[in-house]
Amino acid sequence: MSGELLNIILPLIAAIVTAPVASWLTSRLQKREYEEKIRQLHAEVEKVKSEVKSNELENVRKASNMLMEQIVEPLRKEMTRLRNEVNRFRKALEDIPRCPHADECPVQFKLRELEKSDTDNG
Repeated sequence: MSGELLNIILPLIAAIVTAPVASWLTSRLQKREYEEKIRQLHAEVEKVKSEVKSNELENVRKASNMLMEQIVEPLRKEMTRLRNEVNRFRKALEDIPRCPHADECPVQFKLRELEKSDTDNG
């Protein structure tokens, strides 16, 4: 009877001891797996952040180039054109006193009127 009892008790004790140990080992292995997965996820997040930052910088560069091409350059050309026109106009005005018809020049009269109105309004 003692042999039969021992045959029953030993497997029972082994089962009682091995179940918690196996559970503990399984939990330790799972913890390591989870920690590794978390490290991988952190690395992926950092990589994505870096890519986003790079994309943002590229978008800013493209926007800056677009601004230069579509706005600044046309404005620069227009300013140069206007500056040339003003210079031609100024030269023409400087030539009025040398004109034989300067005393009766309608352009000179109009300019004097505009100058007077600017002085009165300013």
